[in-house]
Amino acid sequence: MSNGGIKIGILLCSWFILHMLCIGYEAYTIPQQQADVAVVLGNTVKKNGEVSKRLQARLDRTITLYQHALCHAIIVSGARGIEGHNEALVMRNYLLEQNIPPKAIHTDTVGYNTMQTAQNTYALMQQYRWERVIVVSQFYHLSRCKLAFNKVGIKHIQSACAYYLEWRDIYALFREFFAYYYYLYAY
Repeated sequence: MSNGGIKIGILLCSWFILHMLCIGYEAYTIPQQQADVAVVLGNTVKKNGEVSKRLQARLDRTITLYQHALCHAIIVSGARGIEGHNEALVMRNYLLEQNIPPKAIHTDTVGYNTMQTAQNTYALMQQYRWERVIVVSQFYHLSRCKLAFNKVGIKHIQSACAYYLEWRDIYALFREFFAYYYYLYAY
């Protein structure tokens, strides 16, 4: 390998590491301002219709935000997964079981991906005249979520990560590096 190739390799590795550090820092920054709504992005629902541990962690974090009056409404966003259940409807039921009032829960059943959730959230925010949002997902996903929400026109965005880690997060963190730049330039 030539000197130029080594320098490019070092530069790319440094960029990747710096990006990962920024993702970690941003993800664990606690929301400081009250928002109108928290948006929970969907994830796997078990075949029996129960939320997965990962999704439960997102919902539990959102419940805490709601109970501490950091948001007054909740949007659950997801779509029908390969398990046969609509994530958003399962998430709504979980929140209801945890005594979140039905009037506080808004359901987006066609949030097929992060950008679609951002677009659907923007429409709901326009409808209800909401201005401030807290996005709730896994730590590595939040930078891309905030980017997507900003690209559709939402300006006041905070984030809160689910307190749940597993081994597959290493792969997801690596994948998220490329997904972020795809969202940055493709949309």
